[in-house]
Amino acid sequence: MTISVKHACVLLVLALSGCAALNRTPEQPPQIYVLRAAPSDTPAKPAENQLSVLVSAPKAWPGYDRARIAYVRHPLQVDYYSESEWADQPARMLEPLLMTALQESNLFNAVVSATSSAMAELRIDTEIVQIHHEFLISPSLGRVVIRAQLIDLTRNRILGTRVFSATRSAPTEDAKGGVTAINNALEVILEAIVDFWRDTLRNQDSSS
Repeated sequence: MTISVKHACVLLVLALSGCAALNRTPEQPPQIYVLRAAPSDTPAKPAENQLSVLVSAPKAWPGYDRARIAYVRHPLQVDYYSESEWADQPARMLEPLLMTALQESNLFNAVVSATSSAMAELRIDTEIVQIHHEFLISPSLGRVVIRAQLIDLTRNRILGTRVFSATRSAPTEDAKGGVTAINNALEVILEAIVDFWRDTLRNQDSSS
């Protein structure tokens, strides 16, 4: 049987395509990371106040409202790792960490979430302003900026507002190192938030 040059070329292309399909490796799934803060080792104490606080669902500024790990190489420009992701949106992962920090602080009689039907005298609102791996200096940094506000629901007034910012050096110049640095910075911020609310409530008590 005689095969024309044209048919031979077609068969060669098909054969090469088949080999390529067999040798093609599936895309690697992304590495998944979580926000995490070390639990306090302070022994439980009686609550400092007989007040309950409601923790509203945290929000995030544009650019940080997705389950992608952001990094910054140039000011005002946010990029994202292609092979690494958060397990969920950072704002959603922040809520249980914030509630745990408040519960362990012994500052409030009860800490409830926005989905709870329990009544509360106070409410805490938080916004993630920045949460990224920053390469503007060497070694790189994990940067976290959170705006927090404490509201007296019984009197419908704001008791305190502050922007908390922290950075920590990344142990490695990759997504894993960035996440480690971000989590270390977040621990600092959670402690600062608790201290700020403690001072705010004490000042309210002394002035009343």
